[in-house]
Amino acid sequence: MINNTNIEELHLSKVPIILAIAQIRFTLPEHFNVESFLERKSSIDYHYPEFKTNFIGQLKIQDLLEGKHSASFQDPKKSGFLFESKDKKKSFSIELNKFTFNNTGKYVSWESFFEDVLKSWRYFDKIQKSIFINGVSLRFINEITINEIITDPLDYFNYTLFSKDNSNLNEIDSYFVSFTYNWGINKIANFSHNIKAISTQENKAIIDIDVLNNNIMEYYDESDLIQRFNELRMELKTRFFNSITTKLLNQLL
Repeated sequence: MINNTNIEELHLSKVPIILAIAQIRFTLPEHFNVESFLERKSSIDYHYPEFKTNFIGQLKIQDLLEGKHSASFQDPKKSGFLFESKDKKKSFSIELNKFTFNNTGKYVSWESFFEDVLKSWRYFDKIQKSIFINGVSLRFINEITINEIITDPLDYFNYTLFSKDNSNLNEIDSYFVSFTYNWGINKIANFSHNIKAISTQENKAIIDIDVLNNNIMEYYDESDLIQRFNELRMELKTRFFNSITTKLLNQLL
């Protein structure tokens, strides 16, 4: 396990993050008009020209029973909007109870990613004066390729399958491990890890970490929001590096 005091200084040359998600959950005033989200749409369109409307409503199950390929909504209502970059590698959605930013493109750095998150969130600065934050979360999905035969998963991962001494795990070519833990008051995290053998010389591993701070912010304060995300990032980073061995770390440096 890697020393926690050195984690902040670690920078990988082979960043394994394939999906980064930041989310802000909030409560709006009653009778909020969802169209108000579009007041700065002309500014958003420059960076995120692809636009979709999200709807909520009860699905017409009868459509499926009648052989239709998909079910339509009964009395659909607008719930929010999705904005995507032209290459669709960055997107964010704003809905009646949450803002979500996604990056499936190359993850350059935390500073670059979070700058995109804040810029996108600031398009909705008018509503920030009348909301209170229910929680924030940060999720990174990492994909790691190991180009050699894995005889013992513990050579690479600290959280994996365990067996009694007389049990043989060598014949298992895939597994999934998942757990949830608390890392503070009203702060939880979900960790999952799976590995699958693609061939005798190639293994794909996924490490999925989702950290949440569910403490309420009654009066919006951007500096407080930034601090909360920095705490999420540090917890996520610590858990990731504690989940891999020095041998695997050296392959990523």
